[in-house]
Amino acid sequence: MHAVVHQVERNWRLVERRLDPVVQQLVERCGSAAHLVPDTLLVARDMVENHGPSRQGYITSCEVDDAITTLVASPLLSALVEPRVAAAAARCRHCQPHQPLRLVTCNRSGSSAEGLDDLSIGKGGTSDYDIMLEFDGPFRWAPPGAEPADIEPRSAPQLWARPTDNDGFVTLHWVRTARCGHEEPLEALPADSVRRMMLDLCRVGMSGEITPTGPAVNVWSPGDKDGGIDLVCCLLVRGWWPEPGWSDGAPWDTSFGVHLVPRGRPGSKTEFIEYRISLSRAELLAVRQLWPGLRAAVTSLKAIKNILKESGVAIGDLKSYFIKTAALWLAQETPGGAQTGVTDGVHRLLDWLEQRLAEGWLPCFFYPAINVAAELTTDRQQAIIGSLRLWYHHKMSGSHPQQCYLFMAWSVVDPADLADAEPMTSPVGDAVTLDVTPLTRLLTESDLDDLLGDLATVVAWWGRQLRRPPAERPAGLTAELDTPRGQAELLLRPELLLRALSEAVPWKMDWCREEDRKVKEDWVGNFRPPDTYQWCRQGFEEDLSSHLLCRLRVNLPEMDGPTAIATAGLWRRRLQQLLTGDRLRAAYDAAVGRWPDRWQLLQYYLAEDDTQGKTFAGAAARVSL
Repeated sequence: MHAVVHQVERNWRLVERRLDPVVQQLVERCGSAAHLVPDTLLVARDMVENHGPSRQGYITSCEVDDAITTLVASPLLSALVEPRVAAAAARCRHCQPHQPLRLVTCNRSGSSAEGLDDLSIGKGGTSDYDIMLEFDGPFRWAPPGAEPADIEPRSAPQLWARPTDNDGFVTLHWVRTARCGHEEPLEALPADSVRRMMLDLCRVGMSGEITPTGPAVNVWSPGDKDGGIDLVCCLLVRGWWPEPGWSDGAPWDTSFGVHLVPRGRPGSKTEFIEYRISLSRAELLAVRQLWPGLRAAVTSLKAIKNILKESGVAIGDLKSYFIKTAALWLAQETPGGAQTGVTDGVHRLLDWLEQRLAEGWLPCFFYPAINVAAELTTDRQQAIIGSLRLWYHHKMSGSHPQQCYLFMAWSVVDPADLADAEPMTSPVGDAVTLDVTPLTRLLTESDLDDLLGDLATVVAWWGRQLRRPPAERPAGLTAELDTPRGQAELLLRPELLLRALSEAVPWKMDWCREEDRKVKEDWVGNFRPPDTYQWCRQGFEEDLSSHLLCRLRVNLPEMDGPTAIATAGLWRRRLQQLLTGDRLRAAYDAAVGRWPDRWQLLQYYLAEDDTQGKTFAGAAARVSL
């Protein structure tokens, strides 16, 4: 115990040096009640900034951009894939397709899509961007599981996923036909070959530090604070769900299916041809159903991890995926239970992780037979457990700037101050609303001066308006500004507040406009319009006029001479074909002219108005996985 206390004190000294002085003052002022700040503010922040429809709108806009990226990458991708197909060791014209894989769509996944990242517009963050590149081909899927019987040639090609000895991993094979001369189903799309193809595509077509990481290829630009972009090749097996049922008998809709990513179980006898089942789409939907406080607890725990890491504290090998898995299980194990706050949520996440890691089994939420920590050695598990125990003793929470900015607003709230307000049941649900007017009497003059810029000038302007006949006053102005009702009218009516500032304190309006301009520039820098047709055409023409063979030899020095020559020639032909006539225009219009929803997520945020034939924002009654 003495050793733990010593480590806590040492680690706190390391972390304390990195905290803003204002944060340290905040901690000292709050004392034992400091946890109430994140318990209120981080929940509110998640509710405001992590709104499901807006998050989906962001993803949809990204997918439009990604559709153009897919178009731009298609000639090079085709040139890299086709020679590999032709050179495959085992070929059968009866059961295998003649055309190679093609890139169908790109979909955002992981923390940035789920709302569990730490990214801020204009400021960045440490989270990475996960993009799943979905490939498809001229084949159908046979039912996974037992080996299917031979099929007629006209029904080929069919792809079959054979389970391995390790839950969650499969190998792919072409279903034999009645005319095939081989006795065993041929291997299909070996995972190792697909990973190499993805790595080569990034090395030739992208810049930055390019590193294979598991099933993904990470592309990171030196100097960036974030973790870069993780590009993951995947295949969609529609309609298949590997877990036969759910313990509580809930009516899960599993019709969408699962993805397969090229990643084998280390040490498996079929490691280099295996695919791992990915439940990214189901997890994305599930995370969006979590209580905001639990999502805030996840992001806070990840912030703790980053703060400790940057402070030089050993944090073990705790992955963000483990934290997310813990949150999903906590929500499942305590449905509708009391939610006591973000700080308590952090503690419960730490407790759950420590218990499961001590048991040596951290079950996947949607497929409990999979141990997501299976690749951790005993020593690494113990190192994580040690870090978790230290984190629990630290009892810290993240997002310190938000705590500082909004502390005053929280610190004045007391249930007794709401006694005069009559609760009212909201007509749109079970939410209860209260009149905010009693809270305004808690505002000090310095608070109002900070909000308004010059309180005395605004009070004088307000008094002049009140002396005018009611019909000539600004709308909504009825009470003196030194009363709670008058302050509520000013602060809670945007049009009235803007008019008061523009006429009484114009410099404050100028300051607000300048702040708006800065925010706008931050957004513009992150969310640019899609690349134009002219930009795409110019890029293709520049590629066509460049020395393609030289680019291949520089970026892929291990590629042998004949293969490099063949690949460069095919790359050039695909560019020429796309630039012929109006093919590029048609391809570009098709890419940007559709509403991308390959993962079928919009149904949870848009509903069809049968009377008008239009869509409108709405909520889904159930979650389809």
